[in-house]
Amino acid sequence: MNLELLNTFGLISIKNKQYEQLSTGQKRRLHLALALVNDPKVIFLDEPTAGLDVEGRIALHQAIRDLKKQGKTIILASHDMAEVEALCDRIAILKGGTIVFTGTTEEITSIYNNVVNIYVKTLKPISNSSFKYIKLINEESDYSIYSTSNVQEGLF
Repeated sequence: MNLELLNTFGLISIKNKQYEQLSTGQKRRLHLALALVNDPKVIFLDEPTAGLDVEGRIALHQAIRDLKKQGKTIILASHDMAEVEALCDRIAILKGGTIVFTGTTEEITSIYNNVVNIYVKTLKPISNSSFKYIKLINEESDYSIYSTSNVQEGLF
């Protein structure tokens, strides 16, 4: 591995250590450095900051931003929406292995920011057609879960 990558990711001081001896943060930085050895145009990162402390997350986020500035395309898989919002220009959301949304973080925020889930427990099942402005999205235990962007309209 070239010394520039080791230096960029703060790995010079640990270059002779065995992998098992590295901390989680050091391993994550090493993974990113290894991914960049051949100077790829596209980089795939799967939960790159999982298990990192705050300092490690900040450093890795900066490294990802620097790669973006260099014109690299980064495909980031993450469950951390704050991380996605901070790092990504465009997002795709998967549900059950199917892409259910693609767009910018602003687009998804505007679509889903006002959505409210209403949990209803009744003695008898409610006909789904009883509500004009809400949609049944799930049933758990004794509850029916409805979704709406306007609670007042949704309940009448």
